Parts: sequence; structure tokens; C-alpha cells
Amino acid sequence: MSVQVKKAKEKSTSLKRKRFMADAVFFALITCIPIAQFCIFYVGVNFNSILMSFQSYDRVTDTYLWAWGVNYSKFFHELVSDAIWKTSFWNSTVALLFALLITKSLALLFAFYVYKKKFLSRTFRVILFIPSIISSIVTASVFAQFVDGALPKIFSAITGHPVTGLLANENTHFGTILFYNLWVAFGPSLIMYSSAMNGINPSVAEAAQIDGCTPFREFVSIVFPLIWPTYVVYFIATLSIYFSDSINLYAFHGSWADPSLYTFGYYLFRNAEVNKGTMDVYPYLSAIGICFTVVLAPIVLGIRKLMLKFGPSAD
Repeated sequence: MSVQVKKAKEKSTSLKRKRFMADAVFFALITCIPIAQFCIFYVGVNFNSILMSFQSYDRVTDTYLWAWGVNYSKFFHELVSDAIWKTSFWNSTVALLFALLITKSLALLFAFYVYKKKFLSRTFRVILFIPSIISSIVTASVFAQFVDGALPKIFSAITGHPVTGLLANENTHFGTILFYNLWVAFGPSLIMYSSAMNGINPSVAEAAQIDGCTPFREFVSIVFPLIWPTYVVYFIATLSIYFSDSINLYAFHGSWADPSLYTFGYYLFRNAEVNKGTMDVYPYLSAIGICFTVVLAPIVLGIRKLMLKFGPSAD
């Protein structure tokens, strides 16, 4: 009897080992590809960027040579002497504040409107999300045709005088680009905020209504604190692209936007795009990217910590 029990235990142990090995192989197979992609396209690329920032490209020998701090010295010098950096700083800062203060606020209000299932709320949700599922080039082309083609004709017919398009007019060009970014970014924010609001227990809203809570008070004291973690994620995500946001300038102008419209992100992208046939600009751009990361990373992490610590509590 004991022999049979021993054999049964050994068989059971063997089956467990086989199942464990099968699970381990399956896990390894489904994780090896994403891990390899992470190692190559994130760790490898960023490590290579750090090395490249201390190098220079020699066209004669087609090799990279150590240049140590030359790229950083060049960047700091141009940061003070080249007016394009001042323009980029101003435009990037305005675009960031516009996104954080206006785009996010409007998305929150419309999400609350959708959450309360008000008139045409579902229709608004679909219409505002449409630009996010269409190619940015197509969306930008349609938008440009409307503001520079249809609108001037309409106002010219009304006023009887020729009217310049919003993108053609240098006084309204940048503001029109900001409005376009609001329009295309509105949909995803609206979807995420409204989805977070839909996760709130209905009994909380019902109890608030019984207590005579107004919609404004419900939003400020109940809904917003409960979706605060979601809001923090989107806030930090927007803040983290301060140095890389090109505000869709490439969709409108390709690589040849007017310098008065430059942002940090567009400046870096344009230089990489225009000089993609050569390798000599990449070390300099790598040095700029490293400097931007060193400046922005602690700011983003610090603001995130403060927002989570001192933000509204769901309790």
C-alpha cells in the first residue's frame, strides 16, 4: 500500500513539475518579445543617446569620435545667443499652459456633462472623439481648408470685404494652431475622464442628490476628488511632453514652419528631419535631449508627488 502511495505522490510531483515547466515556457515566450523590445528600443536607444551626446560625427571617416563636452558647450552658448530658443520657450510655455488650464478644464466639464447624461451627451462624446481616430495629416488638412478657405469666403460674403484666413494671418496663426490642438486633444481626455466618472458608485451620487447637493457641489466635492488620480496622470503626461510637443506644426507646415511658431519639440524634430541624410547633427540633438531630461524629470516627479500628497481626498 505504501509503495502505491509513494508512486502516486511521485506521479503527482512529476505532473506538477511538467505543468510548472509548461507554464514557465509559456510565460517566457509571451514576455521575451516585449522585454527584447524594451531593452532594444528604450534602454539601448537611450543609452546610445547618452554616449552620442559626448561624440561628434566625422564625415571623412564615417565614424563617431569622442568630443566630450563640445555639444553641451555649443548648446549652452546657443541657448543664450540664438533667438530661436527664446521663441521656442515662449511658444512651448504658452502651449503647455493652454493645455493644462483650458483643454483639461473644458474636458473635465464636458466629461461631467456626459457623466450626468444630459441632452445630446452621447452625441458630443462621439463628435469630439472623431478627430482622434483620423490621421492627423487628414484632420489638419481639413481644418486648414476650413479656416483658410471656407471661413474667409463666408465672412467676405457677409461683410463685402476680403478676409484673410486664420492661418494665413500671422496675428491669428499661432492661436489657431492652439485651438486645433484643443480640438484634437479634447476627445481622448473626455473619454478617460468620463470613464473614470462612470466608475463612481451610483449610490454616492444618489445620496448627494437626496441631501440636496447641487451639480456644482457634486462636481467639486464628490466627482473631482474621486477621479483625482486619473486627472493627475493626464496632468503629468501633458507636463512631461513640454520639451517634445510640436503642437502639430509638422501636420500643417511640414519641416518649413515659420520660426515664430517654433516650439522645443518642433525645433528638435525639424533638425532631425531636415538633416536625416547625415549623421553629424545627432550628437548635438542628443546633448539637447539629455539637458532637457535633466531639467524636466525632477520637476515632473516633484509635481506628481505634491499633487498626490496634497490633492483632494476621496475620503
